[in-house]
Amino acid sequence: MLGHTKTATALRERVRDSRHDTGIILHGSKGVGKRTLARLYARAVLCETPTEAGEACRTCGQCVSFIKSRPIGYTWLDATKDGDEKTARKLVGELNVGSVAARRVIVVGNADRCTNGAFDALLKTLEEPKSPITFILLAQVLAEVRLAGQSRCELYRLRPLDREDARVTLEAMLCAAGTSIDQRALDVLVAETGGRVGDMHAAVRAVAALSFVTLGWVRKALGHGWVEEVTAFWGTALSANEPPLEALILPLMDDARETQRRVQTVLLRLRPAVLGASAVAVYESEAALVHQHSVIRELSEMLAARAASLSRTPLDLWCALARLWLSDDHGDFDGLREAGRATRLVITEDVQALGSA
Repeated sequence: MLGHTKTATALRERVRDSRHDTGIILHGSKGVGKRTLARLYARAVLCETPTEAGEACRTCGQCVSFIKSRPIGYTWLDATKDGDEKTARKLVGELNVGSVAARRVIVVGNADRCTNGAFDALLKTLEEPKSPITFILLAQVLAEVRLAGQSRCELYRLRPLDREDARVTLEAMLCAAGTSIDQRALDVLVAETGGRVGDMHAAVRAVAALSFVTLGWVRKALGHGWVEEVTAFWGTALSANEPPLEALILPLMDDARETQRRVQTVLLRLRPAVLGASAVAVYESEAALVHQHSVIRELSEMLAARAASLSRTPLDLWCALARLWLSDDHGDFDGLREAGRATRLVITEDVQALGSA
């Protein structure tokens, strides 16, 4: 799997060496590809004639059953839904019954959320030497998996794909689905999915009915319209004419915290370059701001002009706004409205009014 080469190589070695009695834990953030890799490994473990490369042959009875989504000897258990002790003990009882498959593979999703009782029920089977059962545990947070389980498994951490690999992978997925995409729209999707394979698959499913995906369609589908509203707020605040208080109306969303985050996100992008390159990281990681260079540049120029009119440096004015907006005092809608009022006072240098605000 692209981006998980080291882990995939280690798992192929296990298949080549027929080293299946020790369980494994695949851990990493949601959507990173844990379940996909677990299924690929499980198929290779259950394969009757694995290749010399340590992969499933794709032609034997077991492989065909996997391809038809009716795998023999494969069990999936989601600890958030079926992670209670009763279900775990029932599974253990079933494992003691003979199977037509030479081996059995048990995949436990969300193992970091498995109850202690359920985990203890599975533990005895997990630690049996020369067992015909292979456990694959999937977890987002390794530290929350019982230490007894960690000590009995090989650990593999999966990370999101880097941007270049993510771009290549996502474009290939779209091509395979018969969908073409504007390169700018692809940039937005790459940022939105963050290198998480699961999110990439979801994105491809969302556009599967389209023959060509435009930038406008992607922005609308992802709900990026807030950028226009928030940049309009900052444009009004930084305009050459002193804005009346009623003009600084914040584009309030359903969630006050999310509104604050969005206003902060644009403000951070206006950070003067003298503070270093950290602002670039904010810009690149926020999918809604990808290919918004022109509006960000215009706002930056307005910030500089406004600072000059006040005989201040852009950095000085930006820091004053940052002190206001990066505080935790705006967690509700009343706080946000007050912040909008205070923004006007900072920009007009109404120090006396600001102090009484």
